[in-house]
Amino acid sequence: MTGTPRAEWMSFANSGSEAAVGEFLHRPARRTVTVFLRCDVPRTGRHVEDELCRIELTGEKVVLRVSNGFADQYVDRIKAVLHMLLPYLENAPLSGSCAVSLGDEGLHGHVLSFCSTSPDFLLPDPDFIMTRGYAGARRLFAEAPPWEDRLNMLYWRGTDTGVWRYRQMEDAPRVGICRLARENPGLIDAAITRIEPRHDQDRKKQYYASRGYLGALAEQSQILRYRYQIDIDGNTSAWASLFLKLLSGSPVLKVASEFNWRQWYYGELRPWDNFVPVSPDLSDVAEVLGYLQAHPGEAKRIGLNGQKLAQSFTLASEIPKAMKTFTRYMALSRTAGMPRSM
Repeated sequence: MTGTPRAEWMSFANSGSEAAVGEFLHRPARRTVTVFLRCDVPRTGRHVEDELCRIELTGEKVVLRVSNGFADQYVDRIKAVLHMLLPYLENAPLSGSCAVSLGDEGLHGHVLSFCSTSPDFLLPDPDFIMTRGYAGARRLFAEAPPWEDRLNMLYWRGTDTGVWRYRQMEDAPRVGICRLARENPGLIDAAITRIEPRHDQDRKKQYYASRGYLGALAEQSQILRYRYQIDIDGNTSAWASLFLKLLSGSPVLKVASEFNWRQWYYGELRPWDNFVPVSPDLSDVAEVLGYLQAHPGEAKRIGLNGQKLAQSFTLASEIPKAMKTFTRYMALSRTAGMPRSM
């Protein structure tokens, strides 16, 4: 189904029928088992529920059930789940069920997710899986200029996701970093490159333009021109953004997550060792940058530690970890019953 034209996909997504999307050799039973996708879960109108993928295991087959009318934008997320699920299923009992949040956030209590406020059942995100651990970026970043030859500034580009949560746009960290860039032009280079499509996007665009916050879209590789990076939550964590910034070898200033958004590797982040913490209101950004510029040896050390951390996460290392996460989750669901979200 992954290569199906959009019109055909949407016809399938509204049909409630099944389609085979994979298979695996179940070693205990010594037979091949087919995995099916079915779009038959009634929609609720609540995205956190409608983005759930319910996985049902029986002795005969495995069924991934998603909402009726399931959007094709989540197909790659299903593919990523299959990359992690199929190796687990090869030796697992074919009974029970689980739920994976395919959305940007896992706010369903105890379900598997790519990003959540809870660290319990986190999986590597689809960007990591589908790019084979950012293989292309690793090759490109290996040719980056030495850290000492990069511009002695902090860099950020991104969409204004998350701004809708704030009463005043200027209180949103992604807007705040652009304001700081205008106040400190030799220290920070930051701009909003895209505006999230919401009802007030025209008003926001006008506001950003009037204050010089807008900038042109830029390739991710542009981060390699700068010595310092900053990671800022949007609607949830910044997903691929933090991982790639760590890979760059530049020290990453990570704005504290106001909602404690986490991804699967955040437990390995160590403040002032492989990243630099800054406050949610950005009040200490200029001071922290000044410190790093005055102590280039320490700044470079933090950047290299962050790079080593990111390089240590590969598809070969993280798939087995994901299998263990599935194992823990399934064991819990069998003993404690179905999660609340089901």
